[in-house]
Order: sequence, then C-alpha cells, then structure tokens
Amino acid sequence: MGNGYSTSSHDNGKSLVYDRGSLLSTSCEDSSVYDHESICEDIDGSIHAAVPGFHDKFFGGKSWSSATHKVVSSVNLGNLKTRLSKIESPIDLAILLYQELKLSGSDVRYCPVQTPVSQSPSRRTGGIVLFSAIKSEPRAEVVGVFCHIEASDYKDGFFELCGHARAVFSRRPDRLFVHGFYIFGVTMECWMFDRSGIYSCEPFNVVEHTELFLQIMAGYAFMSDDDWGRSTLIREDGGGTYVCVEDKKMYLQTPAFFIRDEETIVRGSLLCHKGRESPKAPWNYVVKYKWKPQWHEPEADQLKRVRERSVWGVAQIHSYKVIHSTDKLRSGLIFGPPQQFKDTEAIGQTPNSKKEGVAVVGAKALLETFEENRPNLPKGPGYHSTVFSCLIISPPGISIFEYANLYQLLEVIHDAIRAHRSLYQDGGILHRDIAASNIIIPPPATTPGSPKGMIIDLDTAWDLSRGPTPQGSIVGTSPFMAIGALEAYIPNNPRTYRHDLESFFYVFLFLAICPRDADGTKTEELPETSRLLQWRLDKRKQVRKTADMGEKGFEAVLEEFSPEFECLKDLARTLRGILFPLKDGKIWTWTDVSPEGTNKLYDDMTEAFKVALVSIADAAEPRYPTTTSITEIKAPGLNLFAWLWPQKRQTF
Repeated sequence: MGNGYSTSSHDNGKSLVYDRGSLLSTSCEDSSVYDHESICEDIDGSIHAAVPGFHDKFFGGKSWSSATHKVVSSVNLGNLKTRLSKIESPIDLAILLYQELKLSGSDVRYCPVQTPVSQSPSRRTGGIVLFSAIKSEPRAEVVGVFCHIEASDYKDGFFELCGHARAVFSRRPDRLFVHGFYIFGVTMECWMFDRSGIYSCEPFNVVEHTELFLQIMAGYAFMSDDDWGRSTLIREDGGGTYVCVEDKKMYLQTPAFFIRDEETIVRGSLLCHKGRESPKAPWNYVVKYKWKPQWHEPEADQLKRVRERSVWGVAQIHSYKVIHSTDKLRSGLIFGPPQQFKDTEAIGQTPNSKKEGVAVVGAKALLETFEENRPNLPKGPGYHSTVFSCLIISPPGISIFEYANLYQLLEVIHDAIRAHRSLYQDGGILHRDIAASNIIIPPPATTPGSPKGMIIDLDTAWDLSRGPTPQGSIVGTSPFMAIGALEAYIPNNPRTYRHDLESFFYVFLFLAICPRDADGTKTEELPETSRLLQWRLDKRKQVRKTADMGEKGFEAVLEEFSPEFECLKDLARTLRGILFPLKDGKIWTWTDVSPEGTNKLYDDMTEAFKVALVSIADAAEPRYPTTTSITEIKAPGLNLFAWLWPQKRQTF
C-alpha cells in the first residue's frame, strides 16, 4: 500500500488478515456475525441513537486529551477539510489518518478490512479498524465503516459495522465493550457496543466539523486498554492463563470447552473452562464467566443455598466474583425509550436523502420506538442492565450423551431426579431448566452414595421462599419444557416441580431417538423426520406436545426409538403413564402439590428407573466409547447447543 503502511499478522494463533481482509479467522468465513437478519434479532429493542453527552463521556477530560489536542493543533485543518471531501474508500481514509495523526512511530494503526467472502458482494461496504500492538500481535480495538454515499445504502454499512463489533466480541468474549464509528458520505456517527445494546452520538458533518472529527479519531488511537473496553479478568503468568477470583488464582485449560452466544452483542457469551488451582494440579473445577441480566438472581446465590442446605447431587460453588456491569459502563448518560428497526422495506434511504443530509442520513431514519411486551420485567433506565461475573464450581463432568451403556444412562437420570428432589425438598429451590445440557455424568467417585448423575446450571432457578413464580413467566429450554410451563399465560398456573419431572422425561425421549454414528458415537441431533423437531418449530408447542403425549401420538414417538433403546419402550410407557394420567378421557398435565402427591410422583419416577435397571442389568457391560479419566472430560457437542440454546428464553 505504500507509506510503510501495510502489515500482516496473527491473533492468538488464528489467521487474521486485516489489509482488506477479515476480522474473523479464515476458518470462520461462513460465520453469521455479518448476517443482517441475525444482527436485527440481536440488537432490536436495544438501540439508542443520538444519546446526549456521548462525546463528553468518552472523549472529554481524559488522561490522553492533551495529547490529542497537540496532534490536532499541528494539523492544517483547511487542507484536511479538502482531503476529507475527496475521500472515496477506506484505504483513502486509512492513509489520511496514518499521515495526519503521525502514526508511523506508533503501535496503533487504522487498517481497511472487509466482511468474509461468503457475504453478498452487494452488501460489502468499507470496513476500517483500529488495531493496537501492530508491531507484535495486532488486536482489533475500534471498528469502523466508511461508505461513499453515491455507491452505498446506509443500512448495509450500518449492519457491517455491527458485524465488525460482533466479530471482535467473538474473538474476545470477555470484552466489556467495543467503540465504533460510521462515516456515510460526509456524515459521521460514533457508536458504542456493549452487552446491553448499542448507542450513538448525534451525527455530524466531518467536513464542517473537521476538528471534532480529528479529535475523535486521535482519541481512539490514544486510548488505553480500559478505554477500549478490554477486560482484566483473564491474565497470564509463567504457569499459564488464569483468572483471579476472591484473591485466589484459578488456571484455565484453553480453549474453553463450551461457548454459547459467542457471536452476539446483547447478553454476551457464556464460556466454560476446566480449571485447576495450580499449574500441576488436576482439572477439578469449572470456570464459568458470562453476562446476565441484573434483575436475575445470581447463580452463585442459589449455589450458596445449596451448600448451606446440604443439597445432594447438585454442583458445588467454589468462588464467585462480579467483574463489571453495563450500569457502571453507562454511568452519567440518560437514555430514552429503546428503539428497533422499522418493520418495512423502506428501511433504506429515501429518494431525497442525499439532498437532506444529516436530517435523514443516520440511524434515526431507520428506527422506531420499541414496545416491550414483557410486563414482569422491572422498570429500568431505558435499557436492560447486565452484569459480568465469574463463577467457579465443581465437579467437572461429561455430557449425558457420553454414557458408556444404557445401564449407566438410567443410573445417571435416576440420580439426577434424586438430585432434583433434594434441591426442591431440602433446598427449597425449583430448577426450572431441566434439559439434556444440564445433566452431567460426574467423575468416578469412591465414596459410597455419591451421585452418578448431577444437575447443573441454576441460572434460572427459583427460591421458593419468594413465593410462586411470576404469572406469565416462561423459563427454560423449549424442546424440554413441560406442557404446563409453556402455558404460563394461563391464570393460576405457576411453575411446579412436576414440570421439571416432565422435562426429565423429554430428555429421556430425546436421547432414545438420537442415533449413533458409524463409529458408535452418540449423535446430539434428532433425525430430520423426528416428531420432536416440531416441538421447536411449531409456534403452538404445547399443543403439539399434548398431541404427542396422547395414546396415538406417543406410540408414533416410540416408533422413532433407535435400536439401542428398543428394550426401554416399556419404561417410556410407564413414565408417560405416571406423568400424564387420564382424567375424563384426557391426559392431565396439572400438579398435585400436596406433600403426599409430591412424594408419590418422585417415588414413582425413581422406581420406574429402578425396575428398568433390573431388567437390563445383564447388558451393563460398556459397548460404546466412554471417558476413562478426568483429563478426557468433554462438554456437550456444539450441534446439541446449536439446536437447544436459540430456543432458550427467560421472561420475568
């Protein structure tokens, strides 16, 4: 490119081509981070355009403000104004900034980037990103897009900017926020992306306000790691990568064995690593860090109750730390009602947009007020505050899909139901999200009476001392949610223990229908013809499940059982009869909450598994690949979570 400008490098061992390349690694070129529909789903209802005080908060009175003023005062603004009016591409802009900000001796650089080749050419605009550590291991810090107004659609560039921010979050899920800027013709907007959504400054004309433009671009270049949004949670020393929680180091096995929602802005990712207390210790812990809505009770509080109340068969807390919150990150700013994209084809520029300038060119022209339809949510400051925390628990376990044989699988589910009973009756806590991903096989134990199956993830658990669950509260992983739980809109229908027991039954059916690969590995995907897929796809999920739990529908479900589970069809019929007794010729899905009724339902469920265990005891020898040591522990496969997690939702 000339001027000593072009460079190539890597990022954490991943190929990163930023000279007209991609922010994503080459292995992720088909990533959905730039998909317009996915972006809309991600940020709709979490957008605030033209927030007052934006510039003062992020660019005023900083430790580097004097340095930016010095740079700006050395520039011939008249000449810069002329150059800005003639810029036609991100390359032009990158060279201008390199020269005017005098970055030749600096370790930061503005570089052109583009979306992956899988993105439609008509939708590729002009990415430009500020990289730090340019001379060693470049890191994307600030994302931007430049669009020449004659050849571009405002919304395409806007979505590309969001895609670049999602790519940065994808590379570093512990990132707190990402700065961004969008220049459309001569109109510029500064954007902030955090885990509560996105918001911007008032748009301005870069030619008319050349000094302001240069102050902003210099400010980005002079920012510190904290100003750029980098987290200090994950660190390194001679022993490896670690986090420090409650003043104790916990070393991480990298990469994370499980990542959820890694390509989103709002909410943020959930990551799980195996952990150990010293570089030579065994991997006895799970380190879990994530963003969570502020009004959700922390999982750590539930796990502390589990410990205090001597609950059996549930993961145990080791330590916990709150890292940050979007409330703190947004302090000093006032937000109006959240906004969403207009549901119309006229989302692009109007015919007169080029003549009307800033009045039309900008996010305001694309947005309308978002009407929240979740009455149980607490009233907030115009956005949903989220909290970033790190939780360390034990033991690590393997996915329920990694069972060695049917005997072990039945033991795992049997003990997981016992764990649920202890959580409910001893701990006074209702889990509310029993799913295949939340039942694990713990490491082999020598202590008599140790659980052979455990339940994890108390993120949405409910402390019964708070009273019944809120009216209309739909919580869980929809393929496994009970019929009654999906009907939370019905008056006087709170979430109950029976709904979770019904979810255990659906986990069993799911496992029974998923086939095995040729090498004997249990797959984590249903066959394309499975009736259970409609539990996810059908808008009236509870109606479909009710039909499949009827006598005729259930026999059709049994026909889908894989050959391995042929011997357990009687168990499935027994469980169905326990959970769905007939009343007046119809299956009954309500709950007997009396102590006698509660104990009977738990007893009947566990007894059904005991009987089945006796019936298959002769076939208990391992027949399939199995984990033999803690170093081999694996998480549930990504296919399972790709099918499950998009359906998980919490409404309060």
